[in-house]
Amino acid sequence: MELASSTWHLSCLEVLASARVFRFLNPLAANAICGAVGEIAQIIAMYPLDTLKVQCQAQGSCVRGVLSGLRARHLGPLQTLRSMYAGCGSAATCSAVIGAAYLVTFYHTKGMLTRYSF
Repeated sequence: MELASSTWHLSCLEVLASARVFRFLNPLAANAICGAVGEIAQIIAMYPLDTLKVQCQAQGSCVRGVLSGLRARHLGPLQTLRSMYAGCGSAATCSAVIGAAYLVTFYHTKGMLTRYSF
């Protein structure tokens, strides 16, 4: 489904550039922030699923078996959620650095190639 309005297609860089707070940032710094925020969002969304996958592989069982094991430990919903996100902080920190480096490299290289292309 295509969106008719071009305002829906704003990139993270354009959003940061339009905010008055971020007008002092150069484009490379804005790209680094966008990459870091994107990677942190990805880690927060996918970390519990990855935790389940790793536990399934370690125990040699399916998701249902891992979840029933969690219920057998009589953990409440908050403790279960906390155990699913254990270690998320260090993973998010590492991914933020990688995402920032990736987007800075990507957009800098893209700019150089478009500037010097024939």
